[in-house]
Amino acid sequence: MLQLEKIFQDHMMLQRNCENRIYGKDLPHEKIRLLFQNQVYESKSTEEGNWEIVVGPLPAGGPYSMLFLGSCQIEIKDVMIGDLYFLSGQSNMEMKLTETIDVTRLDTLLEIPSIRFLSVVPNYIFQEGEEVLPLLSWKQAVKANFSDMSAIGYFFALEITENQNVPIGLIQTAVGGSSIEAWMKRETLNKLGNSCEEIAYFLTPHALETIILKQMTEKERWMKPILQEKIPAHAEWEDWYLSQTIGPCSISPYYGSIWLKREIYLEEKPAEDGVLRLGLMIDGATIWINNHYVGSGLHRYEMLNFPVCKDILQQGRNEIMVRLVIENGVGGFVPQKPYRLTIGPKELDLSGIWKTCKGTVQKEKAPDVLFPPLFPLGLFYGVLRPLRHLQFRAILWYQGESNVGHPEDYKTMFYEMKADWEQEFRRPLSFCCVQLANYQDPLNQVTDTGWAKIRNDQRRCRKEVSSSPDRIGVITAMDLGEKTDLHPHNKKEVAYRLSLWVRRQIYGEEICCHGPVLSTYERIDDKIILYFKYDDSILQEITNFEILTEVGEWRPVKALHRPGQVEIMLPESMKPKNAGSAKPVIQVRYGWYDNPGPLNFYNSDGLPAESFFLEIE
Repeated sequence: MLQLEKIFQDHMMLQRNCENRIYGKDLPHEKIRLLFQNQVYESKSTEEGNWEIVVGPLPAGGPYSMLFLGSCQIEIKDVMIGDLYFLSGQSNMEMKLTETIDVTRLDTLLEIPSIRFLSVVPNYIFQEGEEVLPLLSWKQAVKANFSDMSAIGYFFALEITENQNVPIGLIQTAVGGSSIEAWMKRETLNKLGNSCEEIAYFLTPHALETIILKQMTEKERWMKPILQEKIPAHAEWEDWYLSQTIGPCSISPYYGSIWLKREIYLEEKPAEDGVLRLGLMIDGATIWINNHYVGSGLHRYEMLNFPVCKDILQQGRNEIMVRLVIENGVGGFVPQKPYRLTIGPKELDLSGIWKTCKGTVQKEKAPDVLFPPLFPLGLFYGVLRPLRHLQFRAILWYQGESNVGHPEDYKTMFYEMKADWEQEFRRPLSFCCVQLANYQDPLNQVTDTGWAKIRNDQRRCRKEVSSSPDRIGVITAMDLGEKTDLHPHNKKEVAYRLSLWVRRQIYGEEICCHGPVLSTYERIDDKIILYFKYDDSILQEITNFEILTEVGEWRPVKALHRPGQVEIMLPESMKPKNAGSAKPVIQVRYGWYDNPGPLNFYNSDGLPAESFFLEIE
């Protein structure tokens, strides 16, 4: 019976101005016909039943229908022709629109049905073999689908649609927590010295599923007494400050649950529903108001924003109750996030002092459960390879957080990954990478854990030649993070900066798409002059420059910004003693911490300079 590969379905988009392969199965030696845009395309299935039809090049337009005739008849409706972009990386690219936009603002978002996105649920395959397409579906950019749509993808598509007047499609393949090694093939990783030993066990059929199921069973056993707890009625409650991020009452490590409560008073019974915002909690939380369940978060990175029905609120005293689960010894509220109850125009602040008491105390931390996105190979064979026949304009890449623990040679791995992808897609590919946003883990007081090294390697990946089809762009998000949140919400500005690069490099618009980019330097007696491209800003003193002193300490240094250059005065101890004396090697860096703090180095287009490290002879 006639079948289409499942990627070809209603609401799909094909890339304009190039050939597109459409393929599937039917009975052996069956004649296949496609009726599309007043043309008839023909093919014939092989002995194995495989068939393929090539359509295009086609101009942008739609919606259209496709009618396939073989041993039976299949019609695909609402097909668009436009420009497709491949979205990949990890959670900050994957993060959904409804996770970044306040629930009260969802109705303000534009619905544009001509914007399409392919939602991909990943498979994990760790070796060559039979291809299995992941679970996927094409959808329109309308309110009913916003919970499945990448926030960066949505805002990027809006920008490009408005500027190019062409339908935009998004192939959403990003997977939260994925390492760059997960997107590479075995031969390449072996060449780089990664033997992939950690996935040897998973090569046996169903081995990964078996071990995860076993670990989840152990985790459920650990959680069972916690889930069976009753809301405490006569416990001894102690004060607990929202800013605390360790075990209750300064007890650490602590494994198990604690209870937190906060009383609020309402002058009258609300006439409308509200929204409860409890920021982020480590490691997960369940919330009740007046003994009515409100919502829960399963892990520390899930924002706790929930609608509150007016019927469960009352005039006078109301009680918010939270059961916080601490899995790894340390937990609590994440500071610098919103904690409030909003009812219409009125906001009740929930920061400050709460009450706490112990819940279930466990003797050891929660059992670990394998996290497949971290392992090498799995997404290359499980996601990328099955999609290799797709056509698109460029790849938007936002990844690196999962490689912070071993940031060495990220540039090399990125180049090798890019080569793997180009071999799979059989053509040069253009990438635009997002430099990691600023972030400081609330449980870690170390200020330089590898984020700056990853950013510097991402910067060094840039390769922009206007005539080249395999450009690599880099845009920075170092000023867009939220200090204590791994998943900052300002995805609109990230998308805008990506769109500037695409408009310049892909569509050829004469616009600026970069902040100041270091190009060269000059050492003159007692100062260093750094020269920057894309920099026409005003004279000012800028912060976040540091120099390595002769005793091996990084110290802030005065930096004067003039249009196109930054002048750094050397400390007295590093100035040449006389005209003929040897000049010591100078090491300079900019914005070099995980969370470098307020930045003031921008060009006149409002785009920031990227962090960098420089060694000057």
